[in-house]
Amino acid sequence: MRRFLFRQHGRYSLELKFRYLISRRYKKRKNSFNIKFYFFFPYSFNINPVSYPKEHFYEDQKLYLRFNTPVFSMEGLASEERSPFLRSRKMLSEALDNPQGLDMDEFVYETKLCGSIFKSVVRDSYYRVRKLLKREEPEKWEPQVQSMISGMSGLALRFHELTTLTANFSEELSYHTRMIDEYISLEMEKYLLWLLDLLRVNTTSTHIQAMIEKTVSGEMSYRKESGYASVSDAGQTADDFEEYAYRAKILKRYTSDVLFFNVRRKYQGKSVEHILYAAAAGIAMVFATLVAFLGQTQFGNLSTSLFILLVASYMLKDRLKDIFRDLFSKSIGSFFYDRGVKVYDPRAKRKLAYVKERVSFIDVNKLPPEVRKIRGRGTFESFLAYTASENVLFYEKNIRLNSRTIRKVHSRVKGIADINILSLRRLLRYLSVQYRSVPIVSEGRVRKLIPGKRIYHLNLVVWYQGSDASFIDRLRLIVDGKGIIRIEKVDSEDTLNLQSAGPVKVSRPAPRQR
Repeated sequence: MRRFLFRQHGRYSLELKFRYLISRRYKKRKNSFNIKFYFFFPYSFNINPVSYPKEHFYEDQKLYLRFNTPVFSMEGLASEERSPFLRSRKMLSEALDNPQGLDMDEFVYETKLCGSIFKSVVRDSYYRVRKLLKREEPEKWEPQVQSMISGMSGLALRFHELTTLTANFSEELSYHTRMIDEYISLEMEKYLLWLLDLLRVNTTSTHIQAMIEKTVSGEMSYRKESGYASVSDAGQTADDFEEYAYRAKILKRYTSDVLFFNVRRKYQGKSVEHILYAAAAGIAMVFATLVAFLGQTQFGNLSTSLFILLVASYMLKDRLKDIFRDLFSKSIGSFFYDRGVKVYDPRAKRKLAYVKERVSFIDVNKLPPEVRKIRGRGTFESFLAYTASENVLFYEKNIRLNSRTIRKVHSRVKGIADINILSLRRLLRYLSVQYRSVPIVSEGRVRKLIPGKRIYHLNLVVWYQGSDASFIDRLRLIVDGKGIIRIEKVDSEDTLNLQSAGPVKVSRPAPRQR
């Protein structure tokens, strides 16, 4: 399982996803992970502490924490005792004689988990088949494709049957089951259609294509007969297709919310900040009072000189207060995180994790050697890194998982997914869209000029430190004024794999850029 994934999330957004494995050792109560992002902004971006304060970063960032989907094979989902499908069916069978004895919350949890696992199983099967199509002969991949289609169709049919059983229970329970049932049908249809497109482009196997088309047609007919809104035919309008896409999205969100955590944010440094600001005011007041006492001793109670001295001391008092406030504010970033995030399980209402975050601009010359090394690899990049002006935005996140609690509450879960979505719209607002003429020369003559778009490079270094692994990756975002053009991972030889030395030691925040 890959620990770090990245992809473009819309025209202006970057998605970074990390996976944290939960220690299965009973004695280990907590797992700690530390993630550091270093954004290297060239001068043309005009990104600095004034144009982009840290509050903007938190506004532009979305943080999602969820469980990794429990791993099942297609056969295991249909037959293993711990399968949420079999547990759901067993709960309904036992409650037929006593409908009041059904635990509604537990049934909703198991059926939503079943829908999420079904989606993962079908997705993984699709990607396996896609790899086989590239390197194997038809006689090797055709049986696997047939087995995949039969397996997912059989699972979907067995879940369709649950809607008949839940008709004997409350309307709420029946409607919930129908929503999961519709989601399962749509997910199977989606991946089968993707597979059909692959087969049409890469093979001439018409009987497999016919098998897929028959299965998809059957699912569409089933949804139409069941009264589900997610149906499509040639006679529908564009608004009907919008409803189809919208419903598929909402059903996915409804089903997968069982994997997501409740997040409660708390700004960590605020209490200390107020105390230090009060201390700054106290220091300034001590200065003003001391000047007043000395002035009275020197000039008496009432005099022009005393009056001027008191006015001057009052002016200096305000300046001293602001100076000390600024100094204390910078010191807070060196010893405290900006905010803490408490993560709770929505079902068990228990605290599962604690996340601490901080953001600052740092001096390029004060970067860790590992970061400087991976940023400056290659002659061209190295020259730019050490001669061109770059501002570095530093973001650090420390995650502490309550492993023992997670193991007790969710025995089927083996890891946590940490999803970061960062909007780059404000970071790119100073860039323009420009073109430069590129000459096409042939046989010593300039044949024509072709406009070439001007691009910008935004380098990102990601440093992952866990109790079981540590690595540094570098990404290059190719951007312009209209957003992200593409994302490139720097060649694998530019990736530093570091040996982990046991538990993560969280470093002090990097010094702020003055």
